[in-house]
Amino acid sequence: MLCAMACLLAAAPVQAQLRWGIKVGTNLNRLSLKSGSQNLKVENMAGFFAGPMVDWTLLGGFGVDGSLLYSQKGAKVDGDKKRQHAIEIPLNLKYSIGLGDMASVFATAGPDFLFNLKSDRIWNDVKRKNAEVGINVGLGVKLINHLQIAANYNIPLTKSVDERLTVAGDVISGKNKTWQISVAYLF
Repeated sequence: MLCAMACLLAAAPVQAQLRWGIKVGTNLNRLSLKSGSQNLKVENMAGFFAGPMVDWTLLGGFGVDGSLLYSQKGAKVDGDKKRQHAIEIPLNLKYSIGLGDMASVFATAGPDFLFNLKSDRIWNDVKRKNAEVGINVGLGVKLINHLQIAANYNIPLTKSVDERLTVAGDVISGKNKTWQISVAYLF
């Protein structure tokens, strides 16, 4: 048993493939704000993301996929447009099945970390959190070993907004749920 595991580990570096690429896409977010006494009207706006990515394929279709993205999301709160500018770092485990280099289908899941580049106000004195954490789940297809098309949903674990208003004593909180559609080119 120990000998078989040693042989598999020795063969893994031969099978592993590390590739770099560029990823771009669209954020389709839904900011949901809750307030005890305020009636806030929230309309969602699409944004975009772009940045470098790494795709590390290991043994048997398993791998790791990560990105360092500039990400923009948006919403209108009571008619006032608010854009969120952030650095987003998704780190996903990936499982691929397919037809070799011509085409494959993959599923991903893993944590997503978002760090705001500026602290903008959502409404009156209410600001976004400086950092957010979520879980990604996604599906995609890789074509001709270079082009990757994917859809991803980010489930927020932390709140985007959670602030007590000093004047009214009201608490405004909310989460930013996001669908992402991406295209990536791997070198």
